[in-house]
Amino acid sequence: MDIWYYVDKARNRQGPVDAAAVAAAFQAGQLTDDSLVWRDGLAQWAPLRQFRDELGMGPPMAPAATAPTIAVAASPAAEDKKKNGCLIPALVIGGGGMVLVFILAILAAIALPAYQDYIIRAKLATALAEGRGLVVAVEEHFQTQGRCPTDFNDLGLSEPTLDGQLSVQLVSLGEGRCVIELALGGLHANGALAGRSLYLTRDENGRYACSSDLDQAKYLPSNCF
Repeated sequence: MDIWYYVDKARNRQGPVDAAAVAAAFQAGQLTDDSLVWRDGLAQWAPLRQFRDELGMGPPMAPAATAPTIAVAASPAAEDKKKNGCLIPALVIGGGGMVLVFILAILAAIALPAYQDYIIRAKLATALAEGRGLVVAVEEHFQTQGRCPTDFNDLGLSEPTLDGQLSVQLVSLGEGRCVIELALGGLHANGALAGRSLYLTRDENGRYACSSDLDQAKYLPSNCF
């Protein structure tokens, strides 16, 4: 899975996130086709429009063609009808306003859940990046000491907390199975992440697999289950 970064409309850099989170931010109005994005492998930041297909967003919508305006002189009878029919345009404009409000309400109902999903995915990606940053230190300790570390004193490091929002535990299951547990409750205390964790577990071959106890797998990165 590619990890992405982007610059939102407020000129703040966001990331690391996955491609789905970038698409969700675009749908929520945080990005435009001109917003700058970057991922591994790119030499420099580039406009989002260059990666729409890669991000699963499809091609940009072409602007609607405007028909040429033809001026036609109104007859005296038409002028009279216009004067006597001022109520009709007013009703049409009023009805159009109601339709616009209805459409905006529908768009808001679609965009808000997508944005909320994006926020959760972004927080999970950040937490997982913190955990993967510890893998090298855990593996080095295992190779030199012959056992899994059980606290950060073993590693000579301080516990990463993401400003108090993340709790990290080091656990040994025996037989070379070291576990980095990322408790996620502080990231989304009253929502989908409450009481949930991500786990990076070492197998006997020194590989670390990501797993989770989240109820909704849709929030997880593609390389985690």
